Amino acid sequence: MLILAAALLVADGCAAWRPGPTLPMNFAVVRDELILHSDFDVPPHHWLLDELVALRASLCRDTALPTPSVPVHIYLFHEPRRFQAFIDELHPEFPTRRAFFVEEGPELAVYAHWGPKAAEDLRHEVTHGYLHAVVPPIPLWLDEGLAEHFETAPEAQGLNRPHALLLQAAVDGGWYPDLRRLAAVDSPAALTQRHYAEAWLWVHFLLTEEDRRAVLTEYLAQWARHDDPTPLPDAILDRWPDAADRLVDHLRGLAPAGAGTSSVPHPGT
Repeated sequence: MLILAAALLVADGCAAWRPGPTLPMNFAVVRDELILHSDFDVPPHHWLLDELVALRASLCRDTALPTPSVPVHIYLFHEPRRFQAFIDELHPEFPTRRAFFVEEGPELAVYAHWGPKAAEDLRHEVTHGYLHAVVPPIPLWLDEGLAEHFETAPEAQGLNRPHALLLQAAVDGGWYPDLRRLAAVDSPAALTQRHYAEAWLWVHFLLTEEDRRAVLTEYLAQWARHDDPTPLPDAILDRWPDAADRLVDHLRGLAPAGAGTSSVPHPGT
């Protein structure tokens, strides 16, 4: 739990306490390893909570990682203004975003506000939480690529249509994927939308065939054991020197039609 000190204001010779932004703690729902804290009532079996619970099993199935047993706390604000005020107070260095995952000591925490893209945001950030519950921090591109893959609605099966459309246009304009170049980006602040899209595409490429999936799952297993595995880009390019060509072919085969977005109805539905 994060504790924020109140600010003491002195004006015209009078002292007054102005409480700082507070966590949303009016309501709580516990679903397996998820603990949802909110400032509005969210039904325990809301469809989005069902999806977030099922996400843990999907992630572990696809990555062969053990089932996380460390709780992931979600702090869900109803109002974007309250959420942004809290983030500005807690982490003023963060960019403006709709949701964040933060690993602070033993607590894995997701901060978000309820809005039209809350489903996508929470699936993305909770994926980070589940990953960090079972493995040490993995390379940035892989961490984000997995989160971008699992942020999609279950029926999309990992196909992030906006990313696919972005990259298809980029390839048509002369851009070409480069996994080592992507892996060299080591600061979240330096990630562009194309970086996120490329990270997603590499993960989608790896997870959609068994021989490629085996390279990813072996890397993650070694990483979880602290075995200092061969960097994943090296393992992929050693196995498939033409991996970039294969990736472009994979992208061409997706043929996405329409961007598609997830919407979130009233929490009572």
